Amino acid sequence: VWTTFTFEHGEKASEGCLVDGKPEGEWKTFYENGILKSKGSRKVFELDGLWEFYYENGTIQRRVEFEKGQKNGKKWSYDENGTLLTESAFKNNIQVENQRVYDPAGWLKKRIPFAAGKPHGWGREWASDGRVIALFEYDQGRLRSTQRINALDDQNRKTGLWMEWNSMERKTEEGPWRAGKRHGVFKFY
Repeated sequence: VWTTFTFEHGEKASEGCLVDGKPEGEWKTFYENGILKSKGSRKVFELDGLWEFYYENGTIQRRVEFEKGQKNGKKWSYDENGTLLTESAFKNNIQVENQRVYDPAGWLKKRIPFAAGKPHGWGREWASDGRVIALFEYDQGRLRSTQRINALDDQNRKTGLWMEWNSMERKTEEGPWRAGKRHGVFKFY
């Protein structure tokens, strides 16, 4: 039975199909101002497929892929202007793989590895010019270490420890710089 629920003042609150009094198929919910709040579908009464959630101004807040009532797939979060902030992966409601954090300008800012729902492994942070500027080590949800690298001095010259990687993220070079010149022992891989 197609059903529409309303707020006290008569505005539409939600709409969708009920089977034996339970929601099934496509559903939408609304804010009191009439703006769409969420939409998605249910299969065998559980969340299934892509669900979208919106801010009260109508812009997308997050998208989440569900299967059999659990987060299974990707989750994307956005700011109130609709700019992508994070991208995560889930398996049976547990966060896995790498979470990607984006700068409001759209470039990848951080990558945080997840295992069993907790940050675990080596993460990275990038500058707007694409160079890696920090390495993070996570262990079962705890940040164990942070190593700042690939810094530039006030004259935009390499300074401190620098590391370089190839396109497969294998380290190719590591060594100290001072005033834009190699200064010390370097390792090449």
